[in-house]
Amino acid sequence: MLRRLTPSRKSAATSFRVPPWNQRSPEWRSIDASLADDHVARKISDAIDELDLLELERSYHGQGDSPYPPRLMIKAILYQIHCGHQSPTQWYREAKQNDAMKWLLFGFRPARSRWYAIRQRLAPWIDQLNAQVIRRAVAEGITHAKRASLDGTVVASYASRHQLANEKKLLKRSEELDRAVADDEARVAPADVPAWMAKHPATRLRQQERYQAARRRMEELQEENSSRIPSRRRERNKIVVSVSDPQAAIGLDKHKVFRPLYNIQYARDLDSPFILGYGVFAQPSDAGTYEPMLDRVAQFAGRELDQAAADASYATAANLAISERRNVTLYAPWQE
Repeated sequence: MLRRLTPSRKSAATSFRVPPWNQRSPEWRSIDASLADDHVARKISDAIDELDLLELERSYHGQGDSPYPPRLMIKAILYQIHCGHQSPTQWYREAKQNDAMKWLLFGFRPARSRWYAIRQRLAPWIDQLNAQVIRRAVAEGITHAKRASLDGTVVASYASRHQLANEKKLLKRSEELDRAVADDEARVAPADVPAWMAKHPATRLRQQERYQAARRRMEELQEENSSRIPSRRRERNKIVVSVSDPQAAIGLDKHKVFRPLYNIQYARDLDSPFILGYGVFAQPSDAGTYEPMLDRVAQFAGRELDQAAADASYATAANLAISERRNVTLYAPWQE
């Protein structure tokens, strides 16, 4: 079965690589004949062909080696995510072994480094691409994007839960690290390198940057703690941060393990399978996420919600005031 390949629209300054195959190539036609008409790779390909990627393509500056066409790379990445493969290393292997991937990429076999690079490049464009999908669904009447359920879940940060530091420990280690980096700059070998400290000058410099970020985060947390009423204020030495991921919140995960984590919020459409909005918050609870999530839905769908359903943690005076101001009916159990 032959399908039209939408030509890539690109800026004149950028010349994307030409795929090894086209729709007349025997290799591509052989795989095409073996894929079922309702194969998920076909659905993904057709859906991405409907997206406007002009701005993304213009973001390539035409320097260095010719880049792979982002439209084909997005198709392949979405197919891999659908298959449960999150790592660019897996995408690299699948591009060489999986027929559906070969079909989507028209024979391209990007190096592992290119998969990591495209993941990094696409990150700033994810919201815009998702907004295109939601707004098209609204325009075609698939959803009115007026009713959604809101909920969040905490996920563990990649940072170790064993490397948390309070203010005293953070300050002491930062001072030791600063002295070691100063010795490195003076080309003097540090007298003593503790087990926690990086062993080489280059890695010590990167470690110093992380500790500086952790100290800034600690200052923010201590200032926030000081502004609380005395009855809710914590002891200074009880406040900790993760040196490897200072922005992560420190709290209990679903298994009651104390660790760095993030709160992922979703606004799920009640009238279709779409997720109308999402957000990642550096906090262990749902408090304060209601209005930002309403903003996210408006950003993606181009309209405000009329109704929002949530659990008891959202049934607060502050959220009710927000709902009244924004003409949203909030359904949530009171003190469940």
